[in-house]
Amino acid sequence: MVTFAILNDLATINQPDKHYMVILFPDIENSNWKFLAICLGFNAANSKYFCPWCTCQKSKIGLINKSWTIEKSIESINQNIKSYSGHNKKPLFNIIKLKNWDLAIQEYKNDNRFSQECKQLICAEMNELVLLLNFGKFQDYKLGHIQLWDKFLALYEAIKNPLTNAEKFKVDAQNWINLFLTPSSGKCNTNNFVKGLYNPVDIMPYMHVLVYHVAEFMKIYNR
Repeated sequence: MVTFAILNDLATINQPDKHYMVILFPDIENSNWKFLAICLGFNAANSKYFCPWCTCQKSKIGLINKSWTIEKSIESINQNIKSYSGHNKKPLFNIIKLKNWDLAIQEYKNDNRFSQECKQLICAEMNELVLLLNFGKFQDYKLGHIQLWDKFLALYEAIKNPLTNAEKFKVDAQNWINLFLTPSSGKCNTNNFVKGLYNPVDIMPYMHVLVYHVAEFMKIYNR
């Protein structure tokens, strides 16, 4: 358990309510979405308003043709916590700009854990597919999932690479979500039927950030 204060906040450094406490639990990742939401006084990831950086709603998360960008500002939240839906408490660190709150991305990049963890995730998913699918009947479906996970790993490796071009990453991420939403084609229960992959309701908040905001972070940090 650590108590700390923001040293350059000279106006309030001696005020007890400006001293903050952080409790660290062994083997638990603290710089995840939940930790970020708590620091920002924001909703959980499964809420109607889920994104810390933009005003996207759960009902609109599948609108892939809309360009969601970082549009919130810590200044507006400081003036009125109801400036944006989903914010219900004052931020713990109200001098840190929202565009700098990419804690999970930076930590994973710095610790060089992208490839290892993504490979574990992909292998687990592929094992599930082997168990659940009749590959003779759903050959195109199987190939679609393999391609989906290959491109997913490529995106995470691109985040780790300091030479990655932000604009190219944005295009690749958009192509990946389009592949994720591949629809079924043909008539059901016929030989020409090709099963699609996922539906817009299957898009998770983490995927929203990957597709719409990671490229913005790359531009902000000039990489």
